[in-house]
Amino acid sequence: MFSETRNERLLQIFSPIPKSKSMPRTIRTYIAFDVDPGRQLRRVIRQLSRIGPPVRISDSTNLHVTLKFLGETGENVISDLAHIVDDVVLQFSPIDVAVAGLDVFPDRKKTRVVWARIQDPRPVIALRQQLERRLEIAGWSRDPRTYCPHVTVARLNAQRRPVSRGLVELLNKYAATDFGSFPINQVVLYQSQLTSEGTSHTALHQSVFPR
Repeated sequence: MFSETRNERLLQIFSPIPKSKSMPRTIRTYIAFDVDPGRQLRRVIRQLSRIGPPVRISDSTNLHVTLKFLGETGENVISDLAHIVDDVVLQFSPIDVAVAGLDVFPDRKKTRVVWARIQDPRPVIALRQQLERRLEIAGWSRDPRTYCPHVTVARLNAQRRPVSRGLVELLNKYAATDFGSFPINQVVLYQSQLTSEGTSHTALHQSVFPR
């Protein structure tokens, strides 16, 4: 009797863990803060829209600065993510962000993204670094790339070259333009969904800076 019981226990210990019948549903997520574009930056976006293909402008009602792109995320961990963001945000005061100048990624010969620069990125970088530390502890991979906080205002179709003269003129005209400053009062955990009409963004959780 003892031998049978011992064998049964060993079998339970070393048997493979049964696979779940259904994996948790995943969604694309990222962490960001919203940007109020102001009149001047809205004007630039309208001018970019007149260039036409290959330029695809960003929705001026949904401009943001991405702090961390998480990618496919299990719906079962969204609550844990929200708690992490809350804990990090509580360590900071509201941030004043100044936006100035247009630039591109990766360069003007192979432009893929047109973006507006954060004038003093240090407070945003500090917030991003703390998020990275907490998320890494929780199992998310740290992004090895150098972080450059920015506001994406347009994207270019990679198949359409070269960059038009109109875009070059706008980049030169607004290379050092002051687009204004605004306070950042909260950080948002977003879901993004890719559709035939573009990308839609849904706020899943807001973490408010302490006053």
